[in-house]
Amino acid sequence: MKYFLALFLLVILTATAPIEERGKWVIDYNSQLMIHGKTNVSSFTCFISCYNSTDTLNYELDAQTKNLIFDKNKMVIPVFNFNCGNSMITKDFRQTVNVDKYPYLNIAFLSLDRNGDDDLASANMEITLAGVVKTATLRFTIKPKGDFIQLTGRYAVSFSDFNLEPPNRMMGLVKVKEDLLVEFNLLIKPVAAD
Repeated sequence: MKYFLALFLLVILTATAPIEERGKWVIDYNSQLMIHGKTNVSSFTCFISCYNSTDTLNYELDAQTKNLIFDKNKMVIPVFNFNCGNSMITKDFRQTVNVDKYPYLNIAFLSLDRNGDDDLASANMEITLAGVVKTATLRFTIKPKGDFIQLTGRYAVSFSDFNLEPPNRMMGLVKVKEDLLVEFNLLIKPVAAD
């Protein structure tokens, strides 16, 4: 998770201040990740409300491309930590992604494009879920929030993108729909490099 958040901080720093050749970012434990879905009966949200840790990330600026370079830029999110607000939906979610065999959702950042806008950016990344790897481009909004910078973004995804079947209950009477929406709400704080 820490490297994912680091990339978002890059977006903020490029929008608000010059980028140093080397720097550090602190990711606040109050950052959130949510997955919104629907059934034929209602809607649901699976979420990690906080990461329960504070990550510090180091970066180096590539002089030619102006991209920030991260070592092992992969964030690792325990799937078991997602709570869907209903024990049955949470259980179905974990079974669907085969949490026993694939306990983590991994996100690696590949590149960042500021799009020439002060409060918008897009990131190319690689997502690994249930053993399937997919590339994706996400757009993010950047804004100050007290001593922090808040990064928010959404990404539409489908179960079939990861070769998964949406769960169903009660002999197929309640079916989860194919499309999901992943929402990021990240709080980051720049700190001086050593």
